[in-house]
Amino acid sequence: MSKDIHMITEEEARVSAFVDNIAKKEEEEVIDYREEDVLRVPLDDYAHYLYTFDLGVSAALVTAGFELVWIDKSNPRKVQFIFKKKKGIGQALDEYWSNKLRVKARSLNDNTKMLKNRLYSD
Repeated sequence: MSKDIHMITEEEARVSAFVDNIAKKEEEEVIDYREEDVLRVPLDDYAHYLYTFDLGVSAALVTAGFELVWIDKSNPRKVQFIFKKKKGIGQALDEYWSNKLRVKARSLNDNTKMLKNRLYSD
């Protein structure tokens, strides 16, 4: 009784490994969101977060490098932008309102568009 043996070429082995690697990466990229994994940002923690309803302020803060952690869309009439408080955010706000904050114009425009896109997406 003889067994049929299929010899594969180096090229077939590389293709097979490549396909296996893609399949493995696709499996790793699947995100299973569980309720405990979802970021919960309190809407009244003024010591750790900065809250604003102003799109212009938000775009300026993002452009200045501050972290936007959440956009609260629970109110159907307006959204609230929530930033992680870190050193310099108060000064950036003061500079924004006194028209002294320096940011790159194109970056500000790009971040305004990005925020609007996030507002109108699900």
